[in-house]
Amino acid sequence: MGNIIKWLLIGLGGLLGLIVIALVAVLLLVDPNDYRDRIEAAVEQETGRSLTIEGDLSLSIFPWLALELGRTTLADAEGFHDAPFLEVDQVDVGVQLVPLLLRRELVTRTVVLDGLTVRLMVDEQGRGNWEDLLPEEADPEPAPMPDEPRAPRDLGETLANVGGLDIRNARLSWEDRQSALRLQVDPFNLDLDAVRIDDPMQLQMDWVLTGDDLPRVAGELSSAITVDGTLSHLALDGLRLEVTASGDDLPADGIAASLRGNPRVDLDAQALDWPDLVLETLGLRAELALQGRQTDTGPEAEGRLQVATFNLRELIARLELDAPDTADPDVLTRVGLSGDLRWADEVLHLTGLDWRLDDTTLNGEISMHDFAGPGARFDLAVDEIDLDRYLPEPAETANGPGEPGPAGAGEIELPLELLRGLDLAGDFRVGRLKVAGLRMSDIHARLHTDNGLIRLDPTSAALYDGRYEGRLQLDARPDIPQYAVRAQLEGIDFDPLITDLTGDESLLLGRGNLVLDVTTRGNNMDALTATLNGNGRFRVTDGAIRGINLAKTLRDAQDRLRGRSPEDTDEPRRTDFSELTGSFVINNGVVRNDDLSAQSPLLRVTGNGQANLPDETIDYRLRTSVVGTLKGQDGQPREELRGLTIPLRFRGDLYDPSISVDIAEALRGEQLERIEREVERGRERLREDVEDRLRGLFD
Repeated sequence: MGNIIKWLLIGLGGLLGLIVIALVAVLLLVDPNDYRDRIEAAVEQETGRSLTIEGDLSLSIFPWLALELGRTTLADAEGFHDAPFLEVDQVDVGVQLVPLLLRRELVTRTVVLDGLTVRLMVDEQGRGNWEDLLPEEADPEPAPMPDEPRAPRDLGETLANVGGLDIRNARLSWEDRQSALRLQVDPFNLDLDAVRIDDPMQLQMDWVLTGDDLPRVAGELSSAITVDGTLSHLALDGLRLEVTASGDDLPADGIAASLRGNPRVDLDAQALDWPDLVLETLGLRAELALQGRQTDTGPEAEGRLQVATFNLRELIARLELDAPDTADPDVLTRVGLSGDLRWADEVLHLTGLDWRLDDTTLNGEISMHDFAGPGARFDLAVDEIDLDRYLPEPAETANGPGEPGPAGAGEIELPLELLRGLDLAGDFRVGRLKVAGLRMSDIHARLHTDNGLIRLDPTSAALYDGRYEGRLQLDARPDIPQYAVRAQLEGIDFDPLITDLTGDESLLLGRGNLVLDVTTRGNNMDALTATLNGNGRFRVTDGAIRGINLAKTLRDAQDRLRGRSPEDTDEPRRTDFSELTGSFVINNGVVRNDDLSAQSPLLRVTGNGQANLPDETIDYRLRTSVVGTLKGQDGQPREELRGLTIPLRFRGDLYDPSISVDIAEALRGEQLERIEREVERGRERLREDVEDRLRGLFD
């Protein structure tokens, strides 16, 4: 037995000695550069492309069987680049010799690729210059029968001996001649630790991406990667992606963004769990708890999004953009967002939405099925908002504030192409709203869009102790947009409404109704005014008209007709009425009314005329009849005014008309009245004379 062991040891030692002698002989007698031509010929025969090894080949054997390759190039496919498809300055690959000889186990050291360059191209026919290097697709093997057990595969045992990967100073170019897109990544560096199953491996990457008419994007990625033995579960701990973009159209300091978290990937279930995704850029911080999976119908995901409150004005300043001109400089300083999201069947659902803008909160849900259109369905509610804070201050024209500006002012530039692509439908509600000075509450509107036809139908609101019901429509399909408004106001208090709308004291007091049905079209205020058409009617009760005291005006007119000086009194310039009614027709901006009627205990007023909105002129006549007794300054009744009709004429500037008494008509009216009175007196005298004569005959 001892002799057997002895001879075995002697044999093993001899074998090892022979191996050592053989390895030394290979190193001394074999020059790998002698095989350069054979290697190049074999590659060309296999791929059809020429391989050129310009640098030296270096071979080492113990303890690593290693090959170092100098500068090497692989030609591009015919019809693509003249430059090589692939270039590399240095390649270093090595495997441990002893595990390879004794256990047939492949243990590699870090693979080093230095100066790697890859040029990818898609030609005009859509053919890629890498396609001829891919193996031909073989016919798929039939799936095993259910009772046929599959051979277990544990790739982890194989990859556990991989020593890592080190790519230095790499360059990657991409050219798509179909879309004229050119991109380049230069440099690209990657450093991956030796593979360790169930233990973290450190990954470091950095790159710079450039392209025609694109910003320069520099990025860094780091993470500790853990995989299990079956490569079915992947954990990325401390994942951090830093990206900086710079270019002519970006701020001088560029735009930096950071993405981090600890995602988990289940490759077998095709699922992602990322509970702590954090994105930071330009002072914004967004947090997302995300879960995703691949299903038979496509990818699905769900999560919770929260954007911390930020200052939108500061964000605009960082982007070196002009902040919007707002009446209140303190708006757009507090913006935040939170909500639940879900992606399924190519539709993004946002539910539990809580959007904050300064003092306003929006809640509800949105489902977006088209981001290009865009297309969405929604149900949203706003608690309160003062839009006047977000609108520019009213411009002062050359004629002064509130006065008409030059022709062509008020240009309206609508994004017609965007409006034509909208596919929106939904409801929104507003608790309280202020816009253009008007105050409304309990607003509800339903929005529909159809290839540029945009409707708010129906719409309703409570305002000024009354109600509004109506429909608004914008037709953006033609080159010149068209508008339509149908509105019905009931029980409205006109005094505060007109005061809030104009900013001046209202000329009309009272409560009433208004029905309006108008259309118009145009790209500026002048065109909208000139093409305004439609009709309406109104009724106001228990009201008054400020700015004119018809009773005093009648007394003054009667005094002038009689050659007397008008009384000097401090009576208020106001005319009360119990009811004011009328209707109007609008034809190309000219508003015509022929049936104005106002009634009070003392007066009856009728009127007719027109207001030319494009020319901003008015020509209107009021006829005021006294049905009661007017008292003068001395308190004495003026019975002579009873039954008198005084015509008033409003003409000239629409916003500051001159008011005059139509003397000619008044005189004609008074003369007719005198003639009628004289005729009546003559009839009375004739009747009395006839009666006297008849009595004399019978007596």
